[in-house]
Amino acid sequence: MNAPERPEHFDTGPLAFAAAENERLIAKLRLVIVALLTLIPLSRVMAIGFKDPVYSVTLVFNLCVLAAALGILLLQRMVTARVWHGRATAVLDVTLITALLALYTVAVGHEAGMLNRHTFPIYLIALAGAGLRLDRAAVLLAGATALVGWTFIIWLSLQQPSMAVFTPEQVRFGLVEQTNRFMLLVIGTLVALAIVRVGTRLVELAALDGLTGTLNRSAFEPLLRRELQRARRHGRHFAIGYLDIDELKLVNDRYGHARGDEAIRAVAQRLGSALRKSDVVARHAGDQFVVLMPEASAADAVKRLDAIRALLVAHPLASGGMELPLRITAGVACFPDDATEALTLLDIADSRLLAGKRAGRDRVVGP
Repeated sequence: MNAPERPEHFDTGPLAFAAAENERLIAKLRLVIVALLTLIPLSRVMAIGFKDPVYSVTLVFNLCVLAAALGILLLQRMVTARVWHGRATAVLDVTLITALLALYTVAVGHEAGMLNRHTFPIYLIALAGAGLRLDRAAVLLAGATALVGWTFIIWLSLQQPSMAVFTPEQVRFGLVEQTNRFMLLVIGTLVALAIVRVGTRLVELAALDGLTGTLNRSAFEPLLRRELQRARRHGRHFAIGYLDIDELKLVNDRYGHARGDEAIRAVAQRLGSALRKSDVVARHAGDQFVVLMPEASAADAVKRLDAIRALLVAHPLASGGMELPLRITAGVACFPDDATEALTLLDIADSRLLAGKRAGRDRVVGP
């Protein structure tokens, strides 16, 4: 059996939430790492003053980066995370390393630029951080920026007066050695892409229902809270449908649980194909599903779910040479008419679902 495809809202829902959490973690780590790295030149400058150009440049640069890192951390707490934020900060991290190496090169010479053994490895840390954004584009942008940046450092080093003491053969040999640096940057990018793949898979396992491929309950609830905030902010409405499959226990008892699982998958697939792309379907528990319908009134939601109910009745599930009936009962609640809190909306939709069951099942109950 083929694994179910990821739902439409996986990238903008669970994956985006996980990436945003990682981005906040990276912002904190960036601040801590820069603060620790600042202690090294600070202690040196306090000991001998600004006589050593390497430590002087490093201290001034790190203090500027420290202020920027604090600003990014505070800004992330005030704005809603966007995909481009992670891509921009991934490129920024790599660019800052290149800028520091360029300052070293100009202040000291090529030995602090293309021959630098202490700052260059930070490129690899930045690339690993790009992988934590769970975004291939962020990794590829960071990797490309690192390769271009290191090429610039080599070019800048070759322009320095300190290179004049080397013969052309020694210069060529040194450039051949730089191939290893480029290979390390490529390997770092590939490792970061592997981090994206593994991280995305872990989010899938945590957020998607293994049977149907729809979102699960824990992944649905943040989407519901986000829609609630959006509706409040813009004065919009939305509807929630809570439904379950009628008499699924009889199918399990009569035909086996494998047929019951087929029925659950069939309902999930038909819900996903019949609803709008903006609607979110999640398996809430057992044979129960919840549907979030942005910009839908209660009447729209009832009409939409009732059309799906009729479609399921008209097209039973063909399985093992037999036809299994597919019937659902659903309850609908609407924001803000029924309630203005997420849990209350779900409770109202559930109570209307129960009312539909008591009334004979195979129906959609609205306000």
